Amino acid sequence: MSGYIKIKVDLDELGVIIRNVDSWERFMNVKFIEADITGNKATITAMPVATPGFFVWVQNGEVRLMAEVVSESRVGYVDLEELAEFDVNLMERLKLIVVCKDNNASIDRDGRYFPKSQESVELYKMLMKTAKWK
Repeated sequence: MSGYIKIKVDLDELGVIIRNVDSWERFMNVKFIEADITGNKATITAMPVATPGFFVWVQNGEVRLMAEVVSESRVGYVDLEELAEFDVNLMERLKLIVVCKDNNASIDRDGRYFPKSQESVELYKMLMKTAKWK
């Protein structure tokens, strides 16, 4: 798998990571993909991201901006465009940068494209300032 990193841990560490995967992802700036266990060791496959806090979701020809909802842990992701109106040009620019520039327009089987550049994170912050909440 190209674009992914491998992180070797022992099984005790893996247990802690699995119980706290949301916090671990934010701390490491990765998305957990899978873990392979061999004996008393595990190899985690993760995708480096600028932040796991938002992603662009491409599904059935629609391109939507999804954001993380956090309480004490991640509750899930919500479609921001259902909750607010945003500057259209900034929104389109962010989606384009995340899918085409950050992810090289490669096809993601789940349709989830996470930001991989600080440019995307800064553009997301600018976009949030334009929100007109419904």
